[in-house]
Amino acid sequence: NKEYCYIKADLQRVLDFIEQNRDKKMSLILSGDTGFYSIAQTISRQVSKEVNLRFLCGISSMQYFVARMGMSYADMKLVSLHGRGGSIVPHVCYNKKVFSLTGGDNKVDDILRELVAFGLGDVKVSIGERLSMRDERITRDTAANLLNRRFSSLAVIIIENKNARDPLIPLRDGDFIRGKAPMTKEAVRELSAFELGIMPGETVYDIGAGTGAMTCTLALRARENFVYAIEKDREAFEIAENNMKRLGIKNIKLVFGEAPSAEMKDFPPADKVFVGGSSGNLR
Repeated sequence: NKEYCYIKADLQRVLDFIEQNRDKKMSLILSGDTGFYSIAQTISRQVSKEVNLRFLCGISSMQYFVARMGMSYADMKLVSLHGRGGSIVPHVCYNKKVFSLTGGDNKVDDILRELVAFGLGDVKVSIGERLSMRDERITRDTAANLLNRRFSSLAVIIIENKNARDPLIPLRDGDFIRGKAPMTKEAVRELSAFELGIMPGETVYDIGAGTGAMTCTLALRARENFVYAIEKDREAFEIAENNMKRLGIKNIKLVFGEAPSAEMKDFPPADKVFVGGSSGNLR
């Protein structure tokens, strides 16, 4: 005597259906882990309080893959790039182990290319495809060695970076190559970064990067995003690039040019801006 109704629809139609039938018992089947970047949380926030929700979760791809690799996710950075914007690079810079869901505009092939482009070709990558199926495939190698391989559009990935930098260890003046370029001193760098109140996921500009000392300091604060920096002096630009490589701080996109200029046209909107040098063009 039970009534059954199966619908496949977009989120808004599902929400409307739940509200129209709140006096009935129903099941909503979703892919993925209900507690990990799941549409289940969106539904929970948007339905009325009269709807009594119960979450039932099986074994997620994260749990399964970490177990298959004989690892623990207690010390692992967990992110999702499936159907989302963003980059894996900042997370890999500052975490020895990163797990990520992939898909959409951030497929495994895209992630591998980006890692190699930012000088992270030597990190160890484990890729899981069609997990628990008969044709399950698990692949392990460095990002550089996997670059020309092709992988499923839906896969999970674990990246291990033994050289990950601790973003909480401050940078000292002696850590930088200086040359003839001016450098913002350590105390001023730390005070400026503190006053800016940079959050890990924010986009930050550094105008007049100089030796890159301030750029690197800002990058440690914006450790889940990028610092976009511009420098017009060729020698200073090369020194800044050198410092970034030496210190292993990869979440920086540095361009050569004078601000404001066409070189900045591809910068995304900034949350915070540090002007380290304006050459009298501050206004």
